[in-house]
Amino acid sequence: MAGPTTHGRLLDRHRAEEEVGRLGRDVRQTYRTMTKPTDYDVNLGFKRLTPQNWLATDPTTEFWGGDPQHLAVDVLAPRLGTHVPRAVHRKFETARAAMVYAGFFHPLYALGYEQLFRVSETAARLRCEELGGPHTKGFEKVVNWLVKRGEIDEWDVTLWPQLIKARDATTHGRDQWQVPADNGRAEVEGFVKRIDRLFASKGV
Repeated sequence: MAGPTTHGRLLDRHRAEEEVGRLGRDVRQTYRTMTKPTDYDVNLGFKRLTPQNWLATDPTTEFWGGDPQHLAVDVLAPRLGTHVPRAVHRKFETARAAMVYAGFFHPLYALGYEQLFRVSETAARLRCEELGGPHTKGFEKVVNWLVKRGEIDEWDVTLWPQLIKARDATTHGRDQWQVPADNGRAEVEGFVKRIDRLFASKGV
């Protein structure tokens, strides 16, 4: 499940799981050719951490995005605006920290990336509350209310519904999915821009 177009690819759970399976096979092949046999667990399909290798660069992350230092620089470059609520900042920083540490354990990249969908949900709910919107459990209802209020930028109107579906697909997936760490800056920056725009009127 790759790159910055992941939102568009996760249009439904079935398609998402098919994509997971395909990429899982690709990643397993990568490990077979790049990793020491003792690092790769055939049953898991990725590096098994041990007291000896937990600080060693994960070859799959290295294959997709370079060394851990380059990954950290890319993922940590985008920053949320100061007008965005503290709660969103806290969740956002935690999510991308997981992506950074994928330099040592590649599945953390997917873990952090899928958490960014939930960070987006938190942002939407908080914005809805600030504006006196309805208290509802449905993420889609929150987004629809913000759209009707004109609080979601016209460029983002078609993207937020994709975020909802991506959140659902990654939350309820039957297996651990993997994301190539090859475009961290652009992926994180996309979330930053959407969230910043959501709270834009607060920054004026």
